[in-house]
Amino acid sequence: MTRISRSPRSNPAGFTLIELMLAVGILAMILAMLAGSFGAVAQSKTNGESRMYANWEGRAVLSRMSNELRGAVQTAPVDSHVLLNGTARKENGVPLDELSISTLSPGGRRTIEVMGAEELVTYSAVENPRRRGWFLLRRSQGSALSSMGGSFSSGESAVIADNVVSIHLRYFDGRGWHESWSSDQYAAGDQLPRAVSIDLRLGASGGRVLNFGTVVNLPMSIGDW
Repeated sequence: MTRISRSPRSNPAGFTLIELMLAVGILAMILAMLAGSFGAVAQSKTNGESRMYANWEGRAVLSRMSNELRGAVQTAPVDSHVLLNGTARKENGVPLDELSISTLSPGGRRTIEVMGAEELVTYSAVENPRRRGWFLLRRSQGSALSSMGGSFSSGESAVIADNVVSIHLRYFDGRGWHESWSSDQYAAGDQLPRAVSIDLRLGASGGRVLNFGTVVNLPMSIGDW
């Protein structure tokens, strides 16, 4: 009896289930590493932009306050509304000082050269409801012509920074530094401090805090009255 031998049929090419599972696992690991890298780059970009904006914001606030302090009014030849009141205040141990000033340079405009109208400007910090530990720096401005007896009449109010961590002001009278100042407590001609120190701290993303500081000399604090 003749037996017919058959050659075994070769298996078709393909992947086993284990091989597919290993490939998917490796691909998932690669994608996870790429996603982490992209996330780190994006977060670094966001933090960098936040610090850059906070740096610009801090410089802008210092410039504005400095210009208005330099325009603080104390003029003997003509009647002027002399007002510079600095109130030392803390919240949870954090300095959040307030300032009210009669100035010829509201908003940083160089009106002192043309003797523009006096404006009353005040700076105050209130809690930021959207970010714990940050405060809103509010600036209010009103005409000195409508105020009576040193009171402040607010005309415009705006938040100029929403990431204030602290603001500390000090006042130099020619002999030493003081934590607060009230022009009403000084004689005519000496109602303005010789200089004002501003220390400002602003928050940025990532928990970073940027420090800004300057000392502003007040031109009208000393004069040949």
